[in-house]
Parts: sequence; structure tokens; C-alpha cells
Amino acid sequence: MKIKTLFLASCLLASAGIAHADNLFDKYEGKTVKVFVADIKDSTQSPVMDAQILKTEIQKALTERRSIRFQLVPAAADAQIVIDTNIIEFVWSDHDPVDMLVGIGGTAADVAMVEDYARLQAEVTITDQRTSKTVWKERVSATMTKKPMSQAESIPLVAEKYAKTFIKNCFSKKSR
Repeated sequence: MKIKTLFLASCLLASAGIAHADNLFDKYEGKTVKVFVADIKDSTQSPVMDAQILKTEIQKALTERRSIRFQLVPAAADAQIVIDTNIIEFVWSDHDPVDMLVGIGGTAADVAMVEDYARLQAEVTITDQRTSKTVWKERVSATMTKKPMSQAESIPLVAEKYAKTFIKNCFSKKSR
């Protein structure tokens, strides 16, 4: 009985304040939300990754969202929510990896196609500025394949795709 009670209590504590299983669409749908996008942290210390490009793409994706109207504000103190992003991986290669495909034909076609490849992965934390509680946290990733695509060219492309993936995961209506 004690183990069952401890398990239930730990489940409740783990879920308190962090809505990572769901997204924030229902909470903000149809509203105007003041948002501050903090400077992007880059844990990769990549000499080629430009975190400012990612921040710009996130801000652009927020302002283009229609069912939730995001108003960018210049300071965290003026915001309802604060978005913190930490880049944990940036990879560029002149050969995209073989995807997990079903069947020999699909795998053979993927191996035969040589494209340049970029992958960006970052952890996003959204904090309610009023309560200082984390309301959403998730690792988001995006990949881009294109031929040709230099490493420098890949950064804005994968950053744009990342921003759209972030918006979809966090602020889009989920099918029920």
C-alpha cells in the first residue's frame, strides 16, 4: 500500500506545473499572448551555428501563427510567457543518413540518393512569467536534406523547419 501511495504521489509531483505531454493550444487559442523569446543558448559551442538565426525564425513563426496571436515584447518582464531555447545538437553532412525505411526497394533508393543533410535539436522551455512555472518543455528536432546545400546554407533552412516544428508541437491543435 505504501509503495502504491508513493508511486501515485510521485506521478502527481512529476506532472505538476509542466504540461509536456500536451501542448498549449487549448490554453491560448483565440487569445493575444505577450511573448518574450530569450537569446538562444548554444550548448554545442559550434563555430558555424548561428543562434540568432534560430531566434529570428522562432519569432517569425510565432508572429505568423493565426489561431493564437503572439505579440513579441522586448523584455521578459513585459511578457506572459518566456521561451528559452538551448541548442543541444547541430549536425551537417554531405551524405544524409539512411532512414529507417520499410522494404529493400525503399532502402536501396535512399542509399543511392546522395543529398546534403542538416539536423538541429534543441530543448525548449516555456515559462509562465507571472507564476515562474514551466508550462511546457520538450526536446524538438528538425532535419533538412537538399542537394546541393552547403553547411552555411543549411543553417537558415534547418532553423526555419525547426521553428515550424516547434510551433506545431507546442501551439497547434492536436487531433483528439
